[in-house]
Amino acid sequence: MEIISSGFFIYLKCLTSWWWISMCGITFISIIIFSLRDGDSRLSLMKALQLSLVGLIGLFPIIHNAIPLKLQVDFVTRWAVLGLNTFWSFVLTIFICSFLAAPLVCIVVFGLRLSDYAISGHFGYDVGNYGFIDAVKLKLGANPKSLKPK
Repeated sequence: MEIISSGFFIYLKCLTSWWWISMCGITFISIIIFSLRDGDSRLSLMKALQLSLVGLIGLFPIIHNAIPLKLQVDFVTRWAVLGLNTFWSFVLTIFICSFLAAPLVCIVVFGLRLSDYAISGHFGYDVGNYGFIDAVKLKLGANPKSLKPK
């Protein structure tokens, strides 16, 4: 019982530490940005960040009127195109998951993004043409002429 209670108190200390909260915030905003960018591949990173902040600010009724109507409409239409739940429920779910399991969610979100980038980039092309081991050899500086394509 002592091990469980000490583990729980360590977890509570982590929940209030600066690195946990910053990891939660970065992961939370990143998930919203990635969702918007996945819906529209032409959307730049800065525009996705701007629309994410418009959506988050729009959740507060007092500040909601300070946002230009064009940005509000742009955000609402892009969110509707995604086909996800309402923005409020999405934000609440992602925030709770990001806050309670920040390191795990951060590793999953950014790990999946990095693996997707590696698979769809030059490394993925080399793996498809030469195989995994030969692609690693290429990354480490092997001569491409010495490798045989599949």
